[in-house]
Amino acid sequence: MTPLSLRAAALLLAAVLATACTTEPATIGRIEQFELHASLQPTGDLAVTETLRITPDDTGRIALDRRIESAFADGVSLGSATIDGVAAGAELQVDEVSDGGLRVRWQPAGTRSGPASMVLEYTVLRAAAVNQPRGRLEWSPLLPGRAPAVNAVRLRLDLPETSRFYDGTGVGQPGWAVAIDGTRLEAERAPVGAGEGATLLAVFDVDRSQVRQGDWEWNLDRREQYFYALVAAGLFIVTIGIGILIVLRVQYPPLTQVDTDRREALTADRLMVARGLRTTAFVSIPFAGLLALAGARWLTGLGPAIYSIPASIVVVAIMLLVASWTYGRR
Repeated sequence: MTPLSLRAAALLLAAVLATACTTEPATIGRIEQFELHASLQPTGDLAVTETLRITPDDTGRIALDRRIESAFADGVSLGSATIDGVAAGAELQVDEVSDGGLRVRWQPAGTRSGPASMVLEYTVLRAAAVNQPRGRLEWSPLLPGRAPAVNAVRLRLDLPETSRFYDGTGVGQPGWAVAIDGTRLEAERAPVGAGEGATLLAVFDVDRSQVRQGDWEWNLDRREQYFYALVAAGLFIVTIGIGILIVLRVQYPPLTQVDTDRREALTADRLMVARGLRTTAFVSIPFAGLLALAGARWLTGLGPAIYSIPASIVVVAIMLLVASWTYGRR
């Protein structure tokens, strides 16, 4: 599996867990048709136009709750939104979500007797991965684990005229009819069940004089490069802590292991060691907290492995506290 596919699996698991733990307003009515036309720009951006045809439920109520996001892009920029050919007004709410994505919610007042047609135009910023010999795209217009059921879906992806598709191009989910003709990919499926989603996969030529690597890909590369170093640093800190405790054990053994005439002097030394260990532990824990906050603020691109260092400091601090209790006993 490619790094993109591994990351996608992790994100799918996170999406399933998030869906199980949170409740979001659902789409009301039925999405009869979802058509998407995505055009990959020479710069690596993805210009998208999507059309949704929604029918109201039996009571005439209608609403749409749609997420547009991708961990494999620098964000999403909304261009325009129309409802039945008219620019959407206050009834349309657009909020920014994780990874620079968008959450589009539309719930008109009152009821409707017929279907509604919504057209969204937006740009997925720097969606092309370019750190390999060929460019790659992995983008889910219908998010697995979150997308509502759709009666019929039609997807189209166009490349720049100077590019072409290679093996590995298609749709990530089974059951799709995919056709590739030159620089155009078309895929259809009817129906698509709730949560099944649709992920466009593409391998293609890129013009490196025009395309720029996205921040998301740079961060992903850094995570892979620094993961083992950060974990090893955390293990090294724990090893140092264990080594210190071993040295102290040898230098200040339990009172039962020394002669009676040495116990009084050794007791004073052990109490001094206990105070030192306790002070070090109490200083280390807030220091680890500051490191964790700094990582969350400035080093999020390195991923969760960055927290192995403050976590290891906390582990050592707990070890020191336990040891201080042992040395403090008379």
